[in-house]
Amino acid sequence: MPVKGLMPGLPEHGKIKAGVKGEWTKSVGGAKFRLPKKLDHFIITITDREESGNFKQDVALMDDLKKLGDAILNKDGNLVGIPIRLLYNDIDLNFPTRYAKYKGIKCVCSGNGEQAKTVLSDKPIKCPCADLE
Repeated sequence: MPVKGLMPGLPEHGKIKAGVKGEWTKSVGGAKFRLPKKLDHFIITITDREESGNFKQDVALMDDLKKLGDAILNKDGNLVGIPIRLLYNDIDLNFPTRYAKYKGIKCVCSGNGEQAKTVLSDKPIKCPCADLE
């Protein structure tokens, strides 16, 4: 039996990246960080990271996409277009949306445009509220 109000999610097996971590630099405050380095193609990764901090590439999946012929490749053989398939025929199931109000990192109000639930009350309130503006 499904849980009411819970949107089913899919497990994350990797990412599609258009950049990697670049050279180390310092911020004005002295903190060290790595600048992003933009790529002219996509790489598909798994969720594990290399020692450099970048995600490990899923070479097998990228090779399979190249062999199938649906992917768009540049002159160097890198992926510049990846075929996609949506799970549902309903746009709302593929891209669920809601109004949400946060205090810090905590969601304190969530609604569908007509009614909303807050952490302060079990009763629904009008949505969107004055806080939207």
